[in-house]
Amino acid sequence: MVLAASSDPLESAAGTVTRHGIPFPVGYGLDAADLARQLGAFYNDEAERTHLHATGFILMPDGRVGAALYSTGGPGRLMPGDCISWIEKMRSAPPEA
Repeated sequence: MVLAASSDPLESAAGTVTRHGIPFPVGYGLDAADLARQLGAFYNDEAERTHLHATGFILMPDGRVGAALYSTGGPGRLMPGDCISWIEKMRSAPPEA
């Protein structure tokens, strides 16, 4: 399952979903500063509005974080192909002892 969350208000988040044809659930209206504290992510509170920098996680079936990416600016995102490769590698790896 893929999902996304944003500190954007509903109208802006809905526009992004429509503009990019995003087929998965997208949450909106999150408190960027609070979420940054909870996730250890970076956020910008000096701009016109506070926003969270791109932060991505791949969760293991048991709920543990298998991979995480924390961006401090524009670059730095989990890309679909990279995620698929990582998941395939983890599925083919021998179980942990």
